[in-house]
Amino acid sequence: MHRVIFSRIINAVAILLITSLSSFVLMHLAPGDPVAMYLSYDMSDAEPEAVERVREAMGLNRPLAVQYVLWLSRAVRGDLGYSLT
Repeated sequence: MHRVIFSRIINAVAILLITSLSSFVLMHLAPGDPVAMYLSYDMSDAEPEAVERVREAMGLNRPLAVQYVLWLSRAVRGDLGYSLT
């Protein structure tokens, strides 16, 4: 009986991790630059320094693995990130 419960818990955790990884990858495969959408629809009026500051603040200049771990830890706490609306 304990083996079945343990197996189901492991399967549930694996499914949650795969689902979260899929969501994260789909967000990064979406067309467009998130910083460009955050600042304005066309980057013509944004200074390069401002773009770099926003990238740093959002953590988009970090490696993808680090971004995923930070995103997952925030999502577990209920912080789903920046809203563009």
